[in-house]
Amino acid sequence: MSRHRHLVPGPCRCRAGTAYPAGGPLMGTAEQTAAVPPTDQLSGLIADVLGVPTAELAEDSGPGVHVAWTSLKHVEVVVVLEEHYGVALSSREIKGISSIAGLRKLLAAKGVAGVAS
Repeated sequence: MSRHRHLVPGPCRCRAGTAYPAGGPLMGTAEQTAAVPPTDQLSGLIADVLGVPTAELAEDSGPGVHVAWTSLKHVEVVVVLEEHYGVALSSREIKGISSIAGLRKLLAAKGVAGVAS
């Protein structure tokens, strides 16, 4: 897992920095793990920054589309994604982000694996 930091104080809530209770995650058996569908890491990171459930986001969610995706949250999303995926986004790329789908394409074009939907 990558080490990263957030612009807001407090414990890390993104899945990359999840702190589990003693003994590890709440699910321990293969049967329990298989019963849970895989989560989309990109959407999960964005949801954590925005403070909303992942299920509330859609591929067209973005700044000005989703009520929680404010200009300040946009900056936070960019910082978290840059640090998590180890990429640098130009100011032009940052301004051009209009949706999660657009972010997927942008990150994939930068060679980030596993972000395609």
